[in-house]
Amino acid sequence: MFTYILTIIFVIISQIVFNYLRTIEIKFMIKDMIKETMIVAFFISIALLFSTFISFKALLDGDYLIAVIYIITGLFGKYLGLKEYKMEEMSRFFKFKKKKKKD
Repeated sequence: MFTYILTIIFVIISQIVFNYLRTIEIKFMIKDMIKETMIVAFFISIALLFSTFISFKALLDGDYLIAVIYIITGLFGKYLGLKEYKMEEMSRFFKFKKKKKKD
């Protein structure tokens, strides 16, 4: 039972992260921010790998609750990614890192 709850929590977190980052990646691509796009794409690949593997395995085992959670949390992650203030926070983070390197 404990591992099942951990699986659900992991799917929730990974799906939110995946869909949020995928939306942010598109915004970075539109602004032609290649380095930032590549960094975000790396994390997208990791989140996709884990969330899809766990959800697909659970679905094959007949656990449809994980599939519902996968879809709902994916939509929530997409919603978070579409918020413009999140994009500004990410841009400030990367600009801060660039300034720090120049010093």
